[in-house]
Amino acid sequence: MADLTDLHLYPSVPALSFDMFGAVISHGLLELSDIGDYAIIIDTVIKEEDQQKFDTVKGHFFLLPDPSSFNKLFKALGVNDED
Repeated sequence: MADLTDLHLYPSVPALSFDMFGAVISHGLLELSDIGDYAIIIDTVIKEEDQQKFDTVKGHFFLLPDPSSFNKLFKALGVNDED
């Protein structure tokens, strides 16, 4: 994300959760619900260059930025307020 936006980003320590979808989402959002209500969901596929399609890992990254960062992040990505 830092390379894409050309911003200096300071990530927090990542967390991994393995449970039912609702439980995973609830846990992550409960921690941040005091400061914001939004998340950016990034679909991803992790694979080696020469691997077959069935050897891939698909998942979602949930980016939960500080609410004051949204305008700067979207501006760096070229997203207008009206979009």
